[in-house]
Amino acid sequence: MMFDKLEPAPADSIFGLNEQFLRDPNPDKINLTVGVYQDEHGHTPIMRSVHAAEQRLLKTETTKDYLSMDGLAEYNRAIADLVLGANSRVIKSRSSATLQTLGGTGALRLTADLLAKSLNHSNIWHSNPTWPNHLGIFRAAGLNPQPYRYLDAQGKGLDFSSMMGDLQQIPEGSAFLVHAVCHNPTGFDLSRPHWEELAELVAKRRLITVFDFAYQGLGESIEHDAWPIALFCESNLPLFICNSFSKNMGLYGERVGGCTVVVDAESKAATLLSHLKLHARCSYSNPVRHGAQLAAMVLGSADLRATWVSEVNAMRVRLEQLRELLFEALRETAPQLDFGFVQSQRGMFSYSGLTAPQIQKLREKYSIYALTNGRINIAGVRPDNVDRLCRAIADVCGVNAPSRSLA
Repeated sequence: MMFDKLEPAPADSIFGLNEQFLRDPNPDKINLTVGVYQDEHGHTPIMRSVHAAEQRLLKTETTKDYLSMDGLAEYNRAIADLVLGANSRVIKSRSSATLQTLGGTGALRLTADLLAKSLNHSNIWHSNPTWPNHLGIFRAAGLNPQPYRYLDAQGKGLDFSSMMGDLQQIPEGSAFLVHAVCHNPTGFDLSRPHWEELAELVAKRRLITVFDFAYQGLGESIEHDAWPIALFCESNLPLFICNSFSKNMGLYGERVGGCTVVVDAESKAATLLSHLKLHARCSYSNPVRHGAQLAAMVLGSADLRATWVSEVNAMRVRLEQLRELLFEALRETAPQLDFGFVQSQRGMFSYSGLTAPQIQKLREKYSIYALTNGRINIAGVRPDNVDRLCRAIADVCGVNAPSRSLA
């Protein structure tokens, strides 16, 4: 048979580990893998604002007809207002355009398709490290992903000078990807002076910036987290903004995101949108209706939006508290180890500094699951598991292990 020689594809580096976690019979197992928000019970809840929108939608919805290739119009307008600012010059001048996508992943893939197939780019530069799926998405679209330095030699902070040095060397007019906020996987973000210096370099080198904007609101606030995008818009720099409502609206399974393009003329924005629609048509044809309607209703209703903002703020504060909880517990359990860098990270993830063998030992000995690169999901840390987690980390790091068994 023609399929006899086909080997099984390798498991996904993130979801494969999650599947392994689900099969683990240990009742004390800890999941720090997939980037989903969890409450104090380890459950990913439906946000109150979304639930209320869904109830309203059930009473008013009249059709399940296809959406157009670029998606729900009111949803796209809401995205543009959210990521660019309602009073943005580029919105008023019509030099931007937004297309609804299948989550942030779909936005990244359509952007990559446009760069490779419509604009004939061969390469795209990304931070090292970055979200592992970035590499697969770019390669599948025909781009060759190239790294630029991001972490310092110890892996415990940002090395901005090396990042800038690498970006200064890439060919003029190249495309590069940058995380707008809550860098995945490290949690280390650029400061305001960093963004200003980067914008100057991008303008000088005429680079195309691709913003991965999956965590708006989980860094500092919904408005503040969009500040780097506003800065680049003011500088008349060409942008692609790939956003998602998985994290900040909890719409993981609804697959709702957006791709927003910003250029210097209305005609160019319309042309880019036409190419994005073409690539969408060849991929999935039409985006999903239900999740877009929910997001549009939340963003477009004053009461629901106020509730949503409050919920996002509460999520961010809780993540900050869990980060502090982890740091304090690690300091108490293993004072010989320096985990102070955890406090300077933001968002859902922490680059723990743990090595691949240490992560493997956590998994095999203690049923504690994290990515091999050391990324942990802070939302998986809870008051009822942080002691066990920290004692296990101390053990795999060679610090005096607790007297009682953890396995």
